[in-house]
Amino acid sequence: METDEEEDEELGPERCFELHRKSWLWMFGRNGAIPFEAETQYPPMCYTDIPMLPATAGPGDTMEVFFVKVNQITSDLQWPLDVYGIVAVRDSLDWKRNYLFSRGRDNCQTLTSQDCLLELTDPSRSILLWDEPIF
Repeated sequence: METDEEEDEELGPERCFELHRKSWLWMFGRNGAIPFEAETQYPPMCYTDIPMLPATAGPGDTMEVFFVKVNQITSDLQWPLDVYGIVAVRDSLDWKRNYLFSRGRDNCQTLTSQDCLLELTDPSRSILLWDEPIF
């Protein structure tokens, strides 16, 4: 029988992501409602160029991400570090990906110990704070 301590050791980043994905799909992806990879469909500056706002539009608290910093790397990695992949945030407006960083392997960003900030590609739209956002 495994102890709680043994279970905690098995929860590395990959396992945590797998559990998050399964939980997210159970909550929002049932019957294909929202694919896990779906990108938000709400554009930036929504409702700024129409004469009358819809009844559902209104002000709300938002969050702005200024940077994502790589503070430290594990002993398996070394500087310089070529970074690619996705950093996205989900909020309760549509629970879809709102990209902060998105680069393919052929367009990676090289980080050094002196220059360790990801160049954010920008969020697709404001990050709403109705509920806690998920990165």
